[in-house]
Amino acid sequence: MNKETFFNLSRTTQVDLGDGNSVTVREASAKFLLDLQAQHEGDPITQAVKLALECCLDDDGNPLFTADDVPQLESMPMRLVEKIVEGAINMSLEDAKKKLAPTT
Repeated sequence: MNKETFFNLSRTTQVDLGDGNSVTVREASAKFLLDLQAQHEGDPITQAVKLALECCLDDDGNPLFTADDVPQLESMPMRLVEKIVEGAINMSLEDAKKKLAPTT
C-alpha cells in the first residue's frame, strides 16, 4: 500500500433502521470524534446529532443531512440515533480490536 491509498481509505456500512429502512454511514475520522468529544462532553444528544450530520450519506455518497435538519434529528427516536452512532463508531472499534487481539 502506498501513502495515497492509505490516506484515501474510507469505509461505509449500511445501518438497518428497521421496517426495511437503512442508511449509509461512513466511518468518522479520529479528529472529528476527538473534537466532538472535547467540544460537547456531557451532551450526548448534541454529539449524536453532529455525528449523524457528519457520517450519514445519501445514495450518491453526499452528506444526507445539513445544519437545517438539526431540529428534526434532535426529535428522532433515540433508538434510531443510537444505531447511526453505533454504525459510525463501531467500524473504528472493530479495527482497533483486530489490531490489539493477540495473534497465535
